[in-house]
Amino acid sequence: MNSMTMFAVITGLFLGVPPGIQAAPGAHPHMAYACGLWKEPVPSWCMGTLMGIANLSIAAEEAVVGGTDGLIAFYQEQRGDTADIYIMNSNGSGLRRLTTDGSQSNRCPAFSFDGRQMAFTSARGGIDQIHIMNADGSNQRRVTHSSGQEIHPAWSPDGKKIVFCRMTGGVWQIFTINTDGTGEKRLTNTSSKETHPWWSPDGKKIVFGSNRSGSEDILVMNADGSRQTRLTSASTGEYLPCWSPDGSRIAYTVMLDPQHPMMFPRDLFIMNADGPGVQRITDGPGNVNEDGEWSPDGKRLVFQSDRTGRYQLYVLDLESGAQTRLTTDSFNDYWPAWGTTRPTVATITSQTGKPGKQAIIYGMAFSAVATQNVVTFGQHKATVSSASMAMLAAKIPGTCKSGITYAVKVKANGQTSRPYAFTVK
Repeated sequence: MNSMTMFAVITGLFLGVPPGIQAAPGAHPHMAYACGLWKEPVPSWCMGTLMGIANLSIAAEEAVVGGTDGLIAFYQEQRGDTADIYIMNSNGSGLRRLTTDGSQSNRCPAFSFDGRQMAFTSARGGIDQIHIMNADGSNQRRVTHSSGQEIHPAWSPDGKKIVFCRMTGGVWQIFTINTDGTGEKRLTNTSSKETHPWWSPDGKKIVFGSNRSGSEDILVMNADGSRQTRLTSASTGEYLPCWSPDGSRIAYTVMLDPQHPMMFPRDLFIMNADGPGVQRITDGPGNVNEDGEWSPDGKRLVFQSDRTGRYQLYVLDLESGAQTRLTTDSFNDYWPAWGTTRPTVATITSQTGKPGKQAIIYGMAFSAVATQNVVTFGQHKATVSSASMAMLAAKIPGTCKSGITYAVKVKANGQTSRPYAFTVK
C-alpha cells in the first residue's frame, strides 16, 4: 500500500467520506470508505491497525452487542401513564434506559432484523406516533406525522419499511411506511380491529390479529395487503402473533375465556406458519402469560407474566420447558423484544466485482480468526484472507459466473447472516 492510499484510509476514518463517495445503507461510512480503497488482499497487520484506528468511531455501535444471545428491550410503566424503554442482556443483566425525553409514553419497542435499530411509539409530540432510534438509544427521530394514535411497529427484513397500527375511523388499521417517513400505504380497510402486525422473515407476508369474524383471530396477508387469510378460527381469542426466525412457526397468545377478557387467563401457544400443529407452551403460573417473542436462535421465547402480582419478563426454553425470570423490579414491564446479534452483513465495499478479486465485508460479530468465518457467494465458497470482529476480506470465488447476482452470506460464531446481493462482473 503506497503512502497516498494510507493517507486516504486515515482521512476516511478520521475526517469522513469525501464528496461523491457513498457508503452502502447501514455501513459505518468512514470504515466503508477506508475499506473501499483496498485493491489487493488486506494484510492481517493492516486489518488490525485499521480496526484499532477506527475503534473510537465504531465503539458506540459495538457497545450494544450483548453477546451471542442478543439483547432484550421492553417498556416499563412507573407512575400512572409514564412509560420508558429499557434494554438489557438476554440474561437480565446490564439494564439501561434508552428514552429519557420526559414524554409520558414511550412504548412498543421493536428491533430491526439486524438488531442495529429499534422502532417504538412515543407521545412526545402530543399523540403516540412511530419513532426509530439506534439500538443504543441514540439518534431518536420521528417517522410518522398523523393525527391518529399509532401502536405496534414492526420492521421489514430489509430494514426499509415499518408496519404499524393507526386508529382511524374509530378502529385500528394496519399501514406500512418507509423509515424516512415516505411511501405510506394502508394495508387493511375494514370496520374491524386490525392489530399486532409482524413481518415474515422472507419479507413476503405479514401476520396480524383481527376481530373481523366476531372474535380475535390470527390472519396472514401478503406484504402488499392482498390475500388476507385466517389462520385460526377457535372459540378462544388469539392475538399477538410473532413469526419464528426461520419462518416455520408462529407464536401467539390465547385468551382462554374470550367472553370475559378482563378475567383472564391467557397463555402462549405455537402453530405452524400455515395454521396447523397447534401446541400450548405455557399453562400458568399466574393468570396472564402473553406477548411471546422468539430468541434469535428460535429455541426460546421471552414473554410477560403477572404471576408475581405485577407484570415481569420471563424466558421459556422450548425444549426443556424451563422458565427463567429476567426482571425483578417493583414496576410493570411490558412488550419484550429480542434483538439479534447474528453477524449481519452491513455492507460490501462494492456490489460488483470480478472473480479472484477481494471483497471487503463490514458487519458485526465476525470471528477475528479468518478461518472461522465462512463466506459463500450462493453455493460458491470464498477464501477469507483477513478478518476482525467487524470486518473481513474474502476473495470472490473463481467458479462464480459473470453477470450473475449471488446472495453473499457469512457464517461466524455459529450463526449465519442474512444475504447481501452481489453481482459478479
